[in-house]
Amino acid sequence: MTRFKRVSCALALGFGAALAAGSVLAQDAAAPPAPEQALEKIEITGSLIKRIEGETALPVTVVSKEDIVKSGAVSVEQLMSQLPSLASAGNTTGAQAAGATTGGLSAISLRGLGSLRTLVLINGKRVAPYGIPGDSTSVDINSIPLAAIERIEILKEGASATYGSDAIAGVVNFILRDNYQGGEASASYGTSTRGGGATKSANIVYGFGDLAKDRYNVMLTANYTKEDELWGRDRAFASRGFGPLTDSTSSNTFPGNITIPHVGRVNPGFPNNCAPSSNDPNFVGDPVYSQCRFDPAPYVPIVPSAERANVFASLHYALTNELTAYGEISYNANKNSQLEQPSPVSSIFSLAPGNPLFNLSPYNNGDGTASSTILLSPNSPYYPFSYVAGALTAAGQPVPASNGAYPALDVRYRTFFNGGRGLDDNTQTPRLTLGIKGTVLGWDMDASLVHMANQITEKTTSGYFIQSQLLPILNGQNPSVGYVNLLYPAIGPAPSAAQIAAMQATTFNGTAFVNKTTLDDLNIHASRDIGTLPGGPLSVGVGAELRHEKFQEDPNNYLKVGDISGYGGNFLPVDVGRSVYAAFAEVDAPLFKFLEADASVRFDHYQQVGSKTTPKIGFRFQPVKELLVRASVGKGFRAPSLNDLYAPQTQTVTPVLTDPADCVGTVGLGCNVQVTALQGGNAKLQPETSTNVSYGIVFEPTKNISASIDFFNIEIKNVILSAGLDPTFVFNNLGTWGSLVTRGAADPTLPGHFVASSISEAGINVGADRVSGFDVDFKWAVPTGDMGTYTFTLNGTYFSKYMIQNPDHSYTDQIDVASQTISNGGVIPRWKHRAQVDWTKGSWDIFVAQNWQGTYLDEFADRQVGTYETYDMNIGYNGFKNWTLNFGGKNILDKDPPFTEAAGLVWFQSGYDPSYADPRGRFLYLTVGYKFK
Repeated sequence: MTRFKRVSCALALGFGAALAAGSVLAQDAAAPPAPEQALEKIEITGSLIKRIEGETALPVTVVSKEDIVKSGAVSVEQLMSQLPSLASAGNTTGAQAAGATTGGLSAISLRGLGSLRTLVLINGKRVAPYGIPGDSTSVDINSIPLAAIERIEILKEGASATYGSDAIAGVVNFILRDNYQGGEASASYGTSTRGGGATKSANIVYGFGDLAKDRYNVMLTANYTKEDELWGRDRAFASRGFGPLTDSTSSNTFPGNITIPHVGRVNPGFPNNCAPSSNDPNFVGDPVYSQCRFDPAPYVPIVPSAERANVFASLHYALTNELTAYGEISYNANKNSQLEQPSPVSSIFSLAPGNPLFNLSPYNNGDGTASSTILLSPNSPYYPFSYVAGALTAAGQPVPASNGAYPALDVRYRTFFNGGRGLDDNTQTPRLTLGIKGTVLGWDMDASLVHMANQITEKTTSGYFIQSQLLPILNGQNPSVGYVNLLYPAIGPAPSAAQIAAMQATTFNGTAFVNKTTLDDLNIHASRDIGTLPGGPLSVGVGAELRHEKFQEDPNNYLKVGDISGYGGNFLPVDVGRSVYAAFAEVDAPLFKFLEADASVRFDHYQQVGSKTTPKIGFRFQPVKELLVRASVGKGFRAPSLNDLYAPQTQTVTPVLTDPADCVGTVGLGCNVQVTALQGGNAKLQPETSTNVSYGIVFEPTKNISASIDFFNIEIKNVILSAGLDPTFVFNNLGTWGSLVTRGAADPTLPGHFVASSISEAGINVGADRVSGFDVDFKWAVPTGDMGTYTFTLNGTYFSKYMIQNPDHSYTDQIDVASQTISNGGVIPRWKHRAQVDWTKGSWDIFVAQNWQGTYLDEFADRQVGTYETYDMNIGYNGFKNWTLNFGGKNILDKDPPFTEAAGLVWFQSGYDPSYADPRGRFLYLTVGYKFK
């Protein structure tokens, strides 16, 4: 057998104890265990052809079952978080659901190219997308049962020639356990030494029947996990929403603010009566600009509450000595809960065109838009006459009102009486696989049918109100309630019990939306040797796939018209689907003992999108047994998602901009205006395409030392921008992008001008991405006899280029820069690594690992964000019969995440980046396992 064993992806995660040669791939379930099976051919992620275990032309790395146990992780998100090839740019964590409609999604992003370009598989088969509003492609990795995973294989290069769409950045393949006999149970508990964010997990696995002897095997697993919430107020670094250069506090306060644009923003109760809001941190002591500000940071969850329960069962039955039938069935039920600050109300928030208040006063703005405006009437006994009279040219006017030189006074409020905004995302994920595999007429064959669904039910539990019911109460338009004191508790008495009850009665507690994705996939592939070449057998693989995808979105009637606060507009029903069929082939040709070539090609046809053919070729050159050189080049593609194509068109408005076609100097209807914008899908979108190149070397001078370096270069063209182009950019470049603007009728009062314009913000193909860098793997095992064995490992990823093409055809480098351009605040680190020292002796296994990510530029504040360096450790002991113990800690030096000004501007969390940093601090865990017959 070759000395080039697979280097485990445990290097990436630092769990190097399982790097023993030959342990990373399980035996094929249909083959009886026997010594002569050591050279059995096995499946490798990224290839159709079974082959002897060893390094190939593809850089595939592995996380083993032992690595998972030692990690202390209770979710797949925690397990994958420190993999260097997974940049925070483009991924999604459960915590980012705060203030966003992510449904608690946890998605991974290889090479920082986004979860939409990272293909996730279970046992080599596709997984149904999570299906949140606006995203019908990303897979929720936390829906995969951690206890059922045997290993994880990561292919860190494009694989469209094998798997089709979505594999531009690479593939993450979760291999589940099978052919298991006996039983084992484990329990884990972990908590932060600072308090909060505790995790509890219990697992059981039981299998019976030996496939070789009994002709069958049945395996059952069950798991329950609970993660406790952690709030911004529980960590000093996340407890406030302002920094030296930015301020993410809000002028929507309790008590209410009355603001004077361009003159001053003042609360009548300032400076002594702002609570529970606070004094403006930027203008303390300034009598003009000082105001009450609401800081949401203490109320934001930085670790959300989550519960996960799953069951998994597999059955294998040997039909003959060469054919095995198999089935897998699983059901996952996940619940993610969020509770954050009460809802804001003011004219800075738009009402959707379908809202019942859209055409009524004082909400309609007279320009085709409407806002959730609060009216402070002079008839109210709580109208602050002396304060308003000093700001207005005439006393006794309702607010909002003109003060002559400037547009208006404005009232801004926060609905504390309705409580914090709470919601639960409940996800049900059933999956059924039926298949048959084995040898037919000399072909290694696998035919399977997969049915999988994801259903997300989002329910609001507090704090979300029905705008058409609450706003009239706040504005004194409901005679049975009367005027509410918006300035309490700064000035005047509290609202009456009847008024509070009326406000609370407008809270929407119920199902906001139900989203469902389904995937039905029929796949058959086979491989065999068809001849002999000087280097060994000539092998071929062929296959075909028929798949149907469906995406449904069913919002509540209130949400359809945009009448629920906190959702930023209206959601429309979606019920779309499509069929995909594909054919693919691969040839593995060992031209000489030292040179092997592998070529593959795949044809995909997407209903109503079209067809793509993606080839790939790779080489493996081994001039001496200590040195391996490998290279591959291939084409890839990503088909536009069902949401990209068919999301319903909804109407909103742009920020204030100038239309140069209708503004001369300062004259014209297009000067400093907001225009109607249409958002949604675009049925004319075309697939993204890519060219992926990788090459590298693996060097193993002795059996105890191995090192590899793999270079990658990815160029993506025809990039899909699901949210369209920035409207200001479009109006500034009408010569190129003017087709996205629609003009209204000619204005009869201003010849040469238009009554109105609108702009399309639907998805569009534009631009290119260019990404390159290299991965390094190093392992050195040092046996010392009675002193045990020391193993040193290093795994890292270096980005040399990450260029994003702008609509004007220029390029912007995104390495070590946090910006909204590509990642909503995540970062592409120049260098990220995990280094580890592992000591094993007898029943003991101890490791200490360093996780390191360097500084980067916080583009929001033009400052450097500090290095993030943490240390983990684990002590494992298996000296008791049938028992295993693992005690460990993450971030054992209790280091805070580095401060970033982007926090609070991109996410609701403040002070740190939740896309990659763990806010729990030092986290200790204990896992106890027991095996039984």
